[in-house]
Amino acid sequence: MAKFKPSGLSYITPSGQPWSGPSGSAKVSNKPVQPKPPLDEGRVQQVLDMMLLLSQSTTTAEMAEVMRQHGSLVGWQGTANEATVRPALAALRERELVKPSLNGRQELNPAAQGYREALLRVYTSVEPEPLWAHLAQRLKAAHGYTWSARPEIAAVGHCVVRAHLWLGRTAEQAEAMLETRGLEGHRRIWEVHVIGEAWLPELMSQADPLWLQHLMLITLSQSDEPHYPLAITWLEAEIKAGRLKPQAATCLYLGVALSGDACGAQADTLLGADWAMLPGVSQAVQALRQMQAGDLVAARTMFAANSKALRANKLKWAEMLPHWLQQLEVLAWLTSEDHKDWEVARKLCVAASGRRQPDIDDGPFGAWVQVIDARLGKAP
Repeated sequence: MAKFKPSGLSYITPSGQPWSGPSGSAKVSNKPVQPKPPLDEGRVQQVLDMMLLLSQSTTTAEMAEVMRQHGSLVGWQGTANEATVRPALAALRERELVKPSLNGRQELNPAAQGYREALLRVYTSVEPEPLWAHLAQRLKAAHGYTWSARPEIAAVGHCVVRAHLWLGRTAEQAEAMLETRGLEGHRRIWEVHVIGEAWLPELMSQADPLWLQHLMLITLSQSDEPHYPLAITWLEAEIKAGRLKPQAATCLYLGVALSGDACGAQADTLLGADWAMLPGVSQAVQALRQMQAGDLVAARTMFAANSKALRANKLKWAEMLPHWLQQLEVLAWLTSEDHKDWEVARKLCVAASGRRQPDIDDGPFGAWVQVIDARLGKAP
């Protein structure tokens, strides 16, 4: 039997040639390592300020271009190019004020320490108006309102609307500015996120009170909004101190919110006993209090009377009541054993979803329609 004799060669290259190992000794450079240039903290802050003003993600090349055109707004001096901007973006990433997004861009991190302080500094020291033409130009270059243009649309909206708000201007002034850029009608879309992404009570005293109340109502209409309890607390404090004269709509939304938190008596004391005296709402509030007391039969009776009042005044149920109160009314009807009450609940779900045949992807109202149809034998 032949014995195996190992080859003296230690390695055969992929091309089939023997490799005899490294030849010679490794070369070591005697040149000293050059230290990194010191970080310019002023430029780090200026890049952060510009990102806050733009309210959008960016790349090193884009930020360099913006700094070349508008760097003077935030105090940038000297050359603006990728080499001077890149260290600042890297420092912001290390401090978690900026994070990389899935598409490779750099975006702001609202949860980072120091984010609110940076917003306060920007909106009390910088006039962002020169940026609006630049943002509108970028939006135009993004081919209208396609999906790829959504970041640009949001940037224009947040920059314009938020700056107008914190600079004490009115909603009409913001709308007029947007009209000059061909963006009329978009203010209401952007308003939904203005308070949610920048809760700055320190600046609210200088905002237009009517516009600010309108933005607070948007927050109060969404109970899952993170700033929902903050808006309630702020409105209560301002009204008690006499610094804010609430409009009828503000009284209504705040009163409904307090009633939903089982603070109906507190709402009456703060806003007056007649805060809910509006057709289509007052009886819904009474029904809510009946539910809190555990009397679902009385609650359904009051909800039915409320719906009748809405129809008599040609008001839409889905538009008058906040989303969370709509869900509670549906649940009140679903607790009944009468199939006619389930039909009422189904009609409300259809009205809230905005579709004749909502499906499970349309949120809780769509899911409830599927459950009701199954129970009534209309669906498998």
